[in-house]
Amino acid sequence: MQYHQMLKDKHETEAKNAAEAARKKREIEGKVNAEKRKIDDAKAKEDSAEKAVQELLKAEERQQDSKKAFKGEGIKKGFLNANAGKKK
Repeated sequence: MQYHQMLKDKHETEAKNAAEAARKKREIEGKVNAEKRKIDDAKAKEDSAEKAVQELLKAEERQQDSKKAFKGEGIKKGFLNANAGKKK
């Protein structure tokens, strides 16, 4: 009977230790996953910021190109000059 009680206590202790180890493992995994999410969020924000910068640079370049098209001897100016000569 004493041997039976000793085995029962041993199994209960092992079960408690296993449950505690599993709880600690879940806790650590939760912390690791939270850190991974923070890193992923930071990368996503960085990527979106980089895309916004690229879009702004492209928009500025298009704006400068459109200004150059009307100032120089571009197609638009030549086109306007050709019409002016025909009306006279």
